[in-house]
Amino acid sequence: LPTSADDGTHTVIEHRTLASRTAYRALTSTVSGVTMLDPRVPGAALITPLLATLSSGGTVRFGTPSADRPDADLLVTTGALLAKQTAGAPSYPEILVVDEEPHRIPPVSTRVTGHATPETGGTWLEARLGPGEHAPASGLPVGRPLAHTPAYVLDDRLRPVPTGVEGDLYVAGGTLARGYAARPALTAERFVADPYRPGGRMLRTGKRARRAADGTLSLRDRRVSRAARPAGGGGSELGVLLPLRPEGTRKPLFCLHPSMGLSWSYAALVPYLPADLPVYGVQARGLAGPEELPHSIEEMAADYADEIRTVQPEGPYHLLGWSFGGMIAQAIACRLEELGEEVALLALLDAYPSSAGKSISRDRGVSREEQASTLMEQEIEVSAGVDARGNLGDRVLSRMQEVLGNMARFAPGHTPRRFGGDVLLFIAAHDRPEELPAAEARAGWDDFTGGTVESHEIPVDHYRMLHPGNLPPVGRVLTEKLTAPRQTAESANHSEKEGEYTMTNPFDNENGTFLVLVNDEGQHSLWPVFAEIPQGWTTAFGEASRAECLEFVEQNWTDMRPKSLVARMEGTATA
Repeated sequence: LPTSADDGTHTVIEHRTLASRTAYRALTSTVSGVTMLDPRVPGAALITPLLATLSSGGTVRFGTPSADRPDADLLVTTGALLAKQTAGAPSYPEILVVDEEPHRIPPVSTRVTGHATPETGGTWLEARLGPGEHAPASGLPVGRPLAHTPAYVLDDRLRPVPTGVEGDLYVAGGTLARGYAARPALTAERFVADPYRPGGRMLRTGKRARRAADGTLSLRDRRVSRAARPAGGGGSELGVLLPLRPEGTRKPLFCLHPSMGLSWSYAALVPYLPADLPVYGVQARGLAGPEELPHSIEEMAADYADEIRTVQPEGPYHLLGWSFGGMIAQAIACRLEELGEEVALLALLDAYPSSAGKSISRDRGVSREEQASTLMEQEIEVSAGVDARGNLGDRVLSRMQEVLGNMARFAPGHTPRRFGGDVLLFIAAHDRPEELPAAEARAGWDDFTGGTVESHEIPVDHYRMLHPGNLPPVGRVLTEKLTAPRQTAESANHSEKEGEYTMTNPFDNENGTFLVLVNDEGQHSLWPVFAEIPQGWTTAFGEASRAECLEFVEQNWTDMRPKSLVARMEGTATA
């Protein structure tokens, strides 16, 4: 079945697993009667409610949300509501199109959803959150694990953390998928040996969680969306955090918006960065709707730092900014340092302290039509053929003008604070302003940097800096910096600060030493060398680097079927 990541990855689920899930849902769910399902939802999310309804004697009908409510990307049932997670706050459609005829949804007493929902009087909310789903943006607890799915909250040594302490969330039990189809290495690093069930496996969810005294779990992952679509003007595309590529095992790269407030143009940079690097755009407030606007770059930096930490609670942080976005990135770096965090990368694309106001004022004296054209060509050039004007609309363009005018009021008076780390500076070598030649541009950050300023000249002008054809050299330098081994506190898997746990998932340690374990079913697992080998597992390879272990898995785990299944299929199973 396709995963919800929509990246071509498929999950292999055994029939007995589907039977177990279906039986559990049929016994515990209030869904009955006619169930309406949105056929656009990936198979993994669709199959369980489909089978549960049919096995309970119910009727399934397929429909899509009405055009009158395009924001309601939902699965809907009569007598219950099954909501697919949306990029913004979830909503409930009152009209659903079924067989090309609109049907009004009657009041419901139970809503079964995959996301936190608004308060609804007289309604019992039952949220079902899968390991691949994101935590509610509201920060509400997600409840207890289902009875057939043990959940562990573990530290970086794979030990249970105390109640109330944050750790990595793993789920186990008999309803786990077998793995990823034809992806043995990915399966071995995500479905790992279970230290508490002999021969069993557990899934690394990639989530951080805390367990309360009553067993309730609260997740820390508050990413906006599974995937970014920098077009259409919807809620997530104009929100403060724009997930350009939210999946990955490395610390994310956060890209700060230029003067117009949008970060869409950074989408062109993503293909030139490491494939396992999450990338987020940070966008101006006030684009998605009326909102109080900031009064200074320092205020913006404090606000954006808080938003960034909802995705990545702890450093080291990676920041990138083009033009005016470079000024904001530098201010955020200072703010994070002030909070005691480490900023490992501060990369500036043709951004200088002497031109903070100029990067905005230079854009102000053009007509609205010219701004829209410039916007398409210079700041939201996402892909060829995208009709930026049609996607934005007059209302959004008007908000962008307000955002731009607001920044123009306070930017000229901004003096950067001193950042203690290094600065990586990319200089647009063509058509440089006379008052800021390349030599002066290099020295511009010296007074505001405690470390070194490393500069690279790119043979383009300022406004073509993020054009796809000009990005390979930028991507190469950024990739080199982002993947270089670092001898810092991050390299140590575990540290304690005044009774607080600071953890890095041991399976993501690029510099660590690992084993490859195998169980009686022939299933393989990546395993950190420092951890005790669980019962029911033996060493097949190691001690070696993470990459070497995954290469071994790729070459040797060619038949991913469990041995017991192969024996049954070949008729060689013993009683």
